[in-house]
Amino acid sequence: MNQCPNCHSINCPCANYAEFPCDCPKQIPTRRYTSPNSPLPPDELDELQRCIEAANDLLRSLGNESDPNNTRQLQLHFLNLRGVCVKVKLKCGESRSEDKEADAGEGEAVIEKTGTLVTAGRNFIQLNSLGNDVFILYERLISLSREDCPKHKHPKKEKVPIWRKYFLNLKRLFQNCHKWFFQHSREKLRITKHHKHDEQEFLHAERTTRRKLVLNFGDFVSKDPELVNLFFGLTLHMHLKHYLGKDIKVKTDDNRMMEGTLYRVEPERIKIKNKDKSKEFNMDEICFLEIKHDHP
Repeated sequence: MNQCPNCHSINCPCANYAEFPCDCPKQIPTRRYTSPNSPLPPDELDELQRCIEAANDLLRSLGNESDPNNTRQLQLHFLNLRGVCVKVKLKCGESRSEDKEADAGEGEAVIEKTGTLVTAGRNFIQLNSLGNDVFILYERLISLSREDCPKHKHPKKEKVPIWRKYFLNLKRLFQNCHKWFFQHSREKLRITKHHKHDEQEFLHAERTTRRKLVLNFGDFVSKDPELVNLFFGLTLHMHLKHYLGKDIKVKTDDNRMMEGTLYRVEPERIKIKNKDKSKEFNMDEICFLEIKHDHP
């Protein structure tokens, strides 16, 4: 028997709806409840799902063969730790008897650096330690663990000339104007802001941004180094190109700390210069790099 397409009943006054108006009674709106997918409370269920995901990651890691050249997976793991305070142990040169941070078993000196993980590239991690950027290559890493970091106490600031303060304020004004008038800059701010570190990168991106990612991926991503690093991974020498002209400290295997201005970056080496002369460092002899922030 045919049912009414409106009220889904057999004997209905609107059965002949081609000739008569619809007289079906309106359905009373009622709330619909979904059945729970677990007897656990929501908090316990979320904790259980995180444990299951961590166990699955461990099983996948144990099942896959170790490939030292595949650093992309390591980068993705470190990217999930952005904003987390960590303690990093890295090897640097040969151990000495008077060195308190020496690892006698390996014969190499061990240095500890603590800070907030800012980002990770294809072959390096970047920490924020006491307001400065610290760059460490993967090949130097011994271990990385979470740490309860105290609030950073910035070192005493040097006296800055008044003209420099005005210059920095004017620079910020132009940057803010640029971000306001140019749409691409505003989209970049929305993309790189991480609301929660376990959320997807573009969960809060606007529709226009998502549309550009789908329809014009290559042109849109290639203009933003952070997006290039997210999708493909940047090496350290490519990332350092954005710090040319900055004051830098270089810690080497021979326990020296050199200071200067970064003025050239190549895949296998970097060059810095100071008042005396210029100095070249190979990447394989660098323990870590530290770049100072410009404080107003």
